Amino acid sequence: MSKTYAFSSENKGAVDTALDFPRLKLKKGEVARIAIFGITTDADGKRTLGVPEPEGGYFFDLNNPMIEKSYVGSFECLASEEVKRADELDPEACPHCRVASEGNISEEVMGKRKRKSVLPVVRYKTKSRSSALVEPYSVEVIAWRIRLGYFNQLVDENERWADPDGAANGLLKHDLTLTCDVEQWQNYIIAVMPEAAYSEDKELQKLVLETYIGQTADLTNGLGRQLGQTLNSADLERRIRETIDSATLTGGDFSAPSAVQSETVAALAEDLLGTSDDESEGEAGGTPETMASVPAGEDESEPIDFDEFFNN
Repeated sequence: MSKTYAFSSENKGAVDTALDFPRLKLKKGEVARIAIFGITTDADGKRTLGVPEPEGGYFFDLNNPMIEKSYVGSFECLASEEVKRADELDPEACPHCRVASEGNISEEVMGKRKRKSVLPVVRYKTKSRSSALVEPYSVEVIAWRIRLGYFNQLVDENERWADPDGAANGLLKHDLTLTCDVEQWQNYIIAVMPEAAYSEDKELQKLVLETYIGQTADLTNGLGRQLGQTLNSADLERRIRETIDSATLTGGDFSAPSAVQSETVAALAEDLLGTSDDESEGEAGGTPETMASVPAGEDESEPIDFDEFFNN
């Protein structure tokens, strides 16, 4: 039986605001200066700046290379965290693991599982291709989808700049600059600035904090949906099979090369070209990869003590 819903706030339906949240995307040579922080509450109920905790998981891409819009979507692997951390497969728990373990589908259609993270960050408006802030100040909060290599780099830098007492909060006192090196893959050169710009200016502190709280307040479910979909086992298997069948029916042969073929090709290449002692691997890219926020409606009357944090 149908119902009626008045145009009033209590009848507003739940929507996934993560999908509409602005994302970090730079052009080649463009520089983004960002601040990374979270808002935490200590045992005494006092709010302060804290180390952010990005949302994340292990996802794989599905594609149909035989059609113009080839990207089908990104989906979460259903294996346990322990299995994924060990870079192993669990065919019983996850359809992706089962198909991957069979080894007969090309990565053009079903990509490898990769760990990705996402984090809301504050981006300052800066001069063109520069980290220098423009005046009057302007900031926005955007989602940075972080690939594993960048995540590891941030861990190293956070520990490098940690306080002498061992507190791993080094990046809280430093802005980052991201300089786009390869636009197609959104590859960045990351540098740590000597200070966090907002720590030096009261006006900017207020602007950064108010903007961060205001723009993240509606993210009740976080930003994880930007990384991909999480389906149950039956639906995930159906989506994988539909994509494989569609790619095959549209004229593609996407079976993975056999081990014999790979060994033969490798041997032939070695005979013709010789071996190299200078081989190295690099991350070419692929589509780029919960911070605690103040929930909507929470009392925001008590200010965060920036002076206490940055002077200690």
